[in-house]
Amino acid sequence: MAAAANTGAAMREAYPPPPSLFNLYGPDDGVSPLPPPPPPIPTPADVAALRERKIELKVLGNPLKLSEDLVPPLTTQTLYRHQSDGSIDFKRELRRLSGELMFMFLELLKTVVEKPSGYAPQLTSVNVLLSNLVQLSNLMRPYQARATLEATLLLQVATMRNSINRIRQQVAAADEVLAGMARALVDVEGDTADSAARPSGGVGPGPGPMAVPAGGVGGTGTRFGIGSDESLAGTGVIGMDMEV
Repeated sequence: MAAAANTGAAMREAYPPPPSLFNLYGPDDGVSPLPPPPPPIPTPADVAALRERKIELKVLGNPLKLSEDLVPPLTTQTLYRHQSDGSIDFKRELRRLSGELMFMFLELLKTVVEKPSGYAPQLTSVNVLLSNLVQLSNLMRPYQARATLEATLLLQVATMRNSINRIRQQVAAADEVLAGMARALVDVEGDTADSAARPSGGVGPGPGPMAVPAGGVGGTGTRFGIGSDESLAGTGVIGMDMEV
């Protein structure tokens, strides 16, 4: 019982239950085991209808008025240029307005040094340039978010491909090792079968004489085992049996 209790405590510690907050995301009827599907993505027509109805929503706790544009219009003079198709070359316009801002800032410093009372026009020009730069930055946010998402997805795809290639290499190496083990096992089984089918060559399970040619080795006529009496005569060696 104590061991089972310890095992259960260890399992609960390794896999804790979900927080009670998950109950807020379940259905209210108490019958369906799954939460309801998410609402459909609103179409531009739905957004236009909501704007006409002047419905206020909350996004991350902040009020969102659909009747207003996400990027408010510029209240000062527009200095950036639109292309023939209505798009904006953000890179070129930001670079051009940044150069003009640097020039007007130097002019403002020069006016403050030489004629301090006439700084108002240069200061207004600097404010207008800064407002245009901020407006361009706000208009560029959707394109920047789309490019960031695309770069993130490409990075994830490259990482997944690298992981798949590594897994394939590991699988190929494992297959090669398993094939080598299978070949070694077949060779061992073949050697065992050959040993079992090979004749004993006169060796029996019990004691018995070793068959030795009568002539002996090197003409000496001396051999342990059964030999001729003539080969043992005069040597003082008595024939004996070898126990194997």
